Amino acid sequence: MDAVENHAGLSPGGGTNPSFTDEFKGYWARVPDKALFLILLGAWCVLFQFFGISSFNFATDTPSLL
Repeated sequence: MDAVENHAGLSPGGGTNPSFTDEFKGYWARVPDKALFLILLGAWCVLFQFFGISSFNFATDTPSLL
């Protein structure tokens, strides 16, 4: 019966599933070292901006990060 309730979008308690924002807030609260995560994410975005988008210039020899 639990599989049917979960498949229908209901939690085992009979209520509805939490919204995306509620789940995101819960996950974000459990992330350790948030500052380090944001610094590394920002550094990756900067690297991708300058070195990762080479598919628009086919004449360049710069490889894409992807």
